[in-house]
Amino acid sequence: MISFTMKNKSFFLACLIIFNNFIHFSAFALKNNITIAGSTTIMPVSEKWAKSFKEKTGVNVNVHGGGSTSGIKATKIGTADIGASSRELNKSEKENLNQIVIGKDALAIIVNKTNPIENVTIDEARAIFTGRINNWSVVGGPNKPIQVVNRESGSGTRDLFTEIIMYITLADKTKKVVPMSLRSVVNNSNAEVKESVKLMPNSVGYISVGYLDSSVKALKINSIGSTSENIYSGKYPLVRNLYYLFKEDKNKNLKEFLAYVLSKEGQSLVKKEGFLPVQ
Repeated sequence: MISFTMKNKSFFLACLIIFNNFIHFSAFALKNNITIAGSTTIMPVSEKWAKSFKEKTGVNVNVHGGGSTSGIKATKIGTADIGASSRELNKSEKENLNQIVIGKDALAIIVNKTNPIENVTIDEARAIFTGRINNWSVVGGPNKPIQVVNRESGSGTRDLFTEIIMYITLADKTKKVVPMSLRSVVNNSNAEVKESVKLMPNSVGYISVGYLDSSVKALKINSIGSTSENIYSGKYPLVRNLYYLFKEDKNKNLKEFLAYVLSKEGQSLVKKEGFLPVQ
């Protein structure tokens, strides 16, 4: 049988106190961390906000993707403190959630930079993404088959594209969504779509303007480009608000983080990431 001396007991008690303090500190740290989940469109600027906020306050802000719908669900069940959504919430999703607009964004229809096409109408875009137009020659391009690149179901980017491009008005004035081409390549983020279009010469996709760079070409829609001026004026058709969602919370860090996001400095990071500030 092992016998504890007074010295052994003191050492054991000290270890127990240290362990309990560690557990308490870890629980406190986790409680005071902030978790963001949702839209992959918003991820880059969320990561910039998280880094800057930690430098200022020491508070960790953990940023995850998963899509707008996943972020909304995570916030409602409490696995995320903030849900990031690049689409409007429906009535049931809004229940017990607060939302703030953190920036503005627009979608760009993109093609490979070797494609000579510069412009499509909304009707042409709809026909291309349904597969009714399946060759670039129909819209003034080369005699090449079109490869559609789409986003996954639940993506806020896809929802906005569907809402503006894929709805048609019937004779009785009701609206109907027309299905996307079943031959679409489906990607799970803006970055993946951009990479697919970059690598496939005959492809077409859609991404947030915040992801645009010289590796792909953005088409004009109805002869209107996705410039800041056209987006703010309402001339460009594929525009949306970007949202953060959260429950009523007494977490001081969460309130301070949201205030930072909407501050002049926070909104300057929105602009640096290619989005449009709310102020």
